[in-house]
Amino acid sequence: MEISGRIVIVTGAGGGGSGRAIAQHFARHGARVVVSDILESGARDTVRRITSEGGQAVAFKTDVRVEEGRCAHSLPSVRLLSVVSMSS
Repeated sequence: MEISGRIVIVTGAGGGGSGRAIAQHFARHGARVVVSDILESGARDTVRRITSEGGQAVAFKTDVRVEEGRCAHSLPSVRLLSVVSMSS
């Protein structure tokens, strides 16, 4: 599946583990990444790492344990990246 130019939302991407690595991987392949984490500072750090390599990313603080935190309409960051079709 081609991911270049698509928007990818990665939850738990603000820590130093697999979430961050996944977000960076998608960005390196041209995806625009919404870095979502309960810790906003960690999400911002991941965004800094992605953008320093030329990728596109925005940070979004959310708690996926809470229903409001899981809703796509609660992600205003997506509008900053422009919404694209995810079907292929």
